[in-house]
Amino acid sequence: LENGFFYADFLLYTREGPAPLPDVMGQLAFSNAKTITQSNFGPGVTRVSGTFFFSPDLRSFPFDSQRLPIVLEQREEPITSWIFVTDRNLNGISTSVVFPGWQSSLRSKTHPDEAMCTTKVSLKLYPATNPNEDVALGNVTFSRFTFVIDVERPFWQSLLTRFVPPAIMLVPTLATYLLQPLKMTAVKISICSGTLVTIILFHTGVTSRLPPISYLTFFDKFIFCVYLTILTVLAITLTLLMMYGDAEYDQKVGARDVRVLKKLMLWVGIVTTLFLYSIFLPAWAVMDGPEFLPMLLSGLILMGIVYWLLANSMNSAEEKDELDMLIDREASDDSGSGPGGQRASLREARRVIYSDDAKEV
Repeated sequence: LENGFFYADFLLYTREGPAPLPDVMGQLAFSNAKTITQSNFGPGVTRVSGTFFFSPDLRSFPFDSQRLPIVLEQREEPITSWIFVTDRNLNGISTSVVFPGWQSSLRSKTHPDEAMCTTKVSLKLYPATNPNEDVALGNVTFSRFTFVIDVERPFWQSLLTRFVPPAIMLVPTLATYLLQPLKMTAVKISICSGTLVTIILFHTGVTSRLPPISYLTFFDKFIFCVYLTILTVLAITLTLLMMYGDAEYDQKVGARDVRVLKKLMLWVGIVTTLFLYSIFLPAWAVMDGPEFLPMLLSGLILMGIVYWLLANSMNSAEEKDELDMLIDREASDDSGSGPGGQRASLREARRVIYSDDAKEV
């Protein structure tokens, strides 16, 4: 189905009331047939086998559902002398039909005896040589019969074969958020680069089986979020490398800065993952097109604000913890001071520093 056509083998019954209509296949044509073979099975019964075109809608791939039509038209007699009528007793799908990959969707889950197919009778207008279409005599209208099979991909099979492998490939990249922020830089870059190449190959292998389309599928959008996750880790790692180089903690970077960076890295990983896969991806799946660009820019700005607030709050909290430790250490060393001595003075100093007027003080 990924190539936009499917194979079907079926029996076509033609009758006028209770009487069969033999020798009418020369007047009928399958308008969406690529290749077709017909053989007579008796009066009014024709076996038809062939390949039929259809327009796949792959926006929800790999959780997509498709409608497979077989369109039969009268090509000689207009609607004034020939109109198709559906016989509900003859339309259906045999239980012996084999449809690999879509087999479970051929029949209703609640009513196994009911086939997932529908029929429709419509009209087809073919303009004649008269350029004025308002002139009814210049156009010819024929009757059209459409038999449609509704199929959908198995959910769990699509989930396990399309989404679980990239998620497993992404685990080592996400694990780098737990490592020391200024150490093992080469290891982090190697993990991200290897994961990126593997995801690209996996993505290419899946999309190579799809027909050329002018839109992104849900799978493409998911892989794009995976790319953003990997590139975010790479960008953070390279930024830290340019800022601090390979400096040891006791040379250029204080212990407090290391603790702040470690907490910040962990929270950046959590916030980025939650934003991309619980907000960004579902919104992108719903809003497809130019209207999605403002939301994308707003999301990136919001993420930048969140990261800035996280960095400032963690830096302030670390400074507060260091000041508490210093005051407590000084107070414990002053064992001879009474309630009004140095311990009280330090406690008062801490209160003033944490007050709203801390900057003025």
